[in-house]
Amino acid sequence: MQIRDLPGIEREAIDLLLQGEGAVRVLHRQLDAVTRVHRTESGAGLYVVFELAKQVERLEDGASFHIADVFATSQKCEEIGFILFVKDGLIEYLEGYSYSDVYPSYEGCDFSLSRHAP
Repeated sequence: MQIRDLPGIEREAIDLLLQGEGAVRVLHRQLDAVTRVHRTESGAGLYVVFELAKQVERLEDGASFHIADVFATSQKCEEIGFILFVKDGLIEYLEGYSYSDVYPSYEGCDFSLSRHAP
């Protein structure tokens, strides 16, 4: 599976999580080096793991952290949160989660993405 094969809301969440300057720009450029993605659903959430080309620009300090300020809201469906994990200066995976027992289907939901300040 490639990034272009992901549902639109997940691609948009990744782009929104990677908006900004400095180190975030390096992470955004890493998207061009993604050779494959593995998407799994757990019932309560989802994981999109990124495989990167061997030669890819990584963050200079090799930092590990997460970016967690993007949410999808809907009048019809439960809110979804998205977290992007970075490990050793490389994007590692995207997590989608919900506070309900079941991760909502995107079908029939009128999701709107936004960033919430921490």
